[in-house]
Amino acid sequence: MPPANQQPAPDQPFSLPTNRQVSSIPRAMPDGSTEFWVYPSQQMFWNAMLRKGWRWKDEDIKQKDMED
Repeated sequence: MPPANQQPAPDQPFSLPTNRQVSSIPRAMPDGSTEFWVYPSQQMFWNAMLRKGWRWKDEDIKQKDMED
């Protein structure tokens, strides 16, 4: 899998955090070791939405909406 895109989109109206949080959900590993899933950052989520064809409008979203 390619590395996650943590770069802001060219027309992105505000910056978003790139930190990720480790989940408490265990992840099955082939060697039997225990790791945990990692949630995507807000920037990764934004970029994924753009890849799926979503386009923001100024009246649709504000930076505060991404913090709640």
